[in-house]
Amino acid sequence: MVGVDCGVTLDNRFGISEYREDVEERIWNKAALLELVQILSGDGISFEEARTSILSVATPGVHQSAVQWLAACEAWSHDVENARATMRGSSGGRLRVSQTGSLAFATAIAQPRLRIVSSAGDTHVTLFDFHEEIVFQADRVASAESISAKYSKT
Repeated sequence: MVGVDCGVTLDNRFGISEYREDVEERIWNKAALLELVQILSGDGISFEEARTSILSVATPGVHQSAVQWLAACEAWSHDVENARATMRGSSGGRLRVSQTGSLAFATAIAQPRLRIVSSAGDTHVTLFDFHEEIVFQADRVASAESISAKYSKT
């Protein structure tokens, strides 16, 4: 789903035959939403203010898309919150190559943050951070995909 005016998408389509630039754009978009969701976690007032603001500027032609985008983002934010709770109490599961774009965290870090997987292989997993992509050994990264899997078509 494309965000109204901002162009930010919440999209889990990450095929192996795609141009890397397209995949990177979707990873960046999802990472941007992930950062917002983690910052605003539990703040219903801010989300409602954002909803009101977005819908007030949406033209009639894009109003329904805006409603759908907000609903998808809100549902995904609940999944992110559940994944964060799981992250605090679990080491999760090993990632597979097909999980580019999924939620994951580094178990090798004392206070991990959820990140978006930008690539995953048999031995290494790369997590996207806005400052850099961080490569970890695959056994040092846990997946939160079981929490977010129901939105793989969003």
